[in-house]
Amino acid sequence: MVLEGGGRVRRFTATEKWDDPWFRALPGHHKLAFLYILDRCDNAGFWEVDLDLMQFHTKLSQSHCEGALKGLERGIKEASGWVWVKNFLRHQKNDPLNPDNPAHKQIISILERNSTRFPESSTMIPNAPKKGLPSPIGIGKGKGIGKGKEKSAKESTPEMIRIGSVMKREPSTKWHNNEVAAFSEVDFKEDEIALVEAFYKATERQNEPLHRRTGLLSLLNHWNGEVDKARLWARKYGFKPTSPQDSEPLPLGYK
Repeated sequence: MVLEGGGRVRRFTATEKWDDPWFRALPGHHKLAFLYILDRCDNAGFWEVDLDLMQFHTKLSQSHCEGALKGLERGIKEASGWVWVKNFLRHQKNDPLNPDNPAHKQIISILERNSTRFPESSTMIPNAPKKGLPSPIGIGKGKGIGKGKEKSAKESTPEMIRIGSVMKREPSTKWHNNEVAAFSEVDFKEDEIALVEAFYKATERQNEPLHRRTGLLSLLNHWNGEVDKARLWARKYGFKPTSPQDSEPLPLGYK
């Protein structure tokens, strides 16, 4: 069976999980939290913990969300504000990874970037060192520029400059390779960029319950989630962006 979320991501779901003794024994809120993480994680099974958004989407309480992360330790690992679904690739029929498979190259890149945070994940990378990689490596092909572990992008595209400005990044500031790699994995759409721009511009001046990302890499890695939050904000205040660098007045309450 294949699930499709928001017309963007198709994933396999293992229907036999409902017969698995471990999953069957979980409390209902733990089951819901686990299914939510499976839907929200990236293509390698990594998810940056965002309890505010989990609460909003699932209607679980904060204590249930926090308790679920602890209760799911057999199926996930947690480190530095992230979780990793350990068997995600196997259940998505992507294990073992093949570096010659175009679909697997992106997954390998994600694993490389997270191998320091989750050393065990490096064992899934073809021909990877046993102890994991000390830092992100080359970015490969895509919208980014540059190679190697330390080298930053030589120049930014207009779209990179625009996305960077959301996080107050100066146009002349060079991007690091991990930022360029994350940028290359996002399918940016004009209306979504305008919406996120307006959302961040408005909420930097207000106590908005849908919290904002604090770094460019975090924004890029969770772009779809930020678009979701921006849509919720737009519906709440009746905001409709009309241009790439929207200049119309902000909605009531955000003057």
